[in-house]
Amino acid sequence: MTVLDWQFGINGVFNMTYKDYCAVLGVQRDADADQIKKAYRKLARQYHPDVSKEPNAEAQFKEAGEAYATLKILKSARRMTNLANNP
Repeated sequence: MTVLDWQFGINGVFNMTYKDYCAVLGVQRDADADQIKKAYRKLARQYHPDVSKEPNAEAQFKEAGEAYATLKILKSARRMTNLANNP
């Protein structure tokens, strides 16, 4: 799932970047909620700042959390749309 991320840039200009949250978590685009949660928990344990000694662990931990939260919302919205269209 690629998501457009808006960032406030210099002089009031917005910068656009694309983030592939499925790639961040290492899951397929058609992954279900359990697969997404399992991948997030694995990365969260691996990159937790209190556990990992890697210099970029905190940034990777935050990115994994952002990816999980975004995919969770998108999957939920997609499920609700499917329910509304197929009563």
